[in-house]
Amino acid sequence: MVIGILEALFGGVCVWLCVNYLDKKLIPALHARRHGVEVEGRVVGVKTIHHRYSTSRIPEVTFTTLDGETIRFAEGIGTGPYRLPGESVIVRYDPNEPAHSATTADGEDVVRKTVAISFITVLFCLMMTIGLLSIVGVLKPQ
Repeated sequence: MVIGILEALFGGVCVWLCVNYLDKKLIPALHARRHGVEVEGRVVGVKTIHHRYSTSRIPEVTFTTLDGETIRFAEGIGTGPYRLPGESVIVRYDPNEPAHSATTADGEDVVRKTVAISFITVLFCLMMTIGLLSIVGVLKPQ
């Protein structure tokens, strides 16, 4: 029963994290890739994030929308080649939400990551379901 509770909790938290990532990062980027406006942007800096065993470098990009608004964003998808400050990049964004949908990621990489995160989400949903079923007694260890 304790293992079932832990399985359900872990699965639930992981599902929440995956769905949140899809909702906040990948879905807007996919929408911008398909229906967005394309403009030129410029890398103005690089954020360095230190993980336990690795380091990520995320480009910070500015661009001007067709309405004249200047937007600065950090490419949160972590795709494509390493970019240097001053480098010109193509930015795609949804005109209705330019600050939340801007991306420099190429379409194939965004689709690949969306499929991978969706698959992982389904696996964690299965783990959560198995945990819940073992809690209520439908599944019993042999």
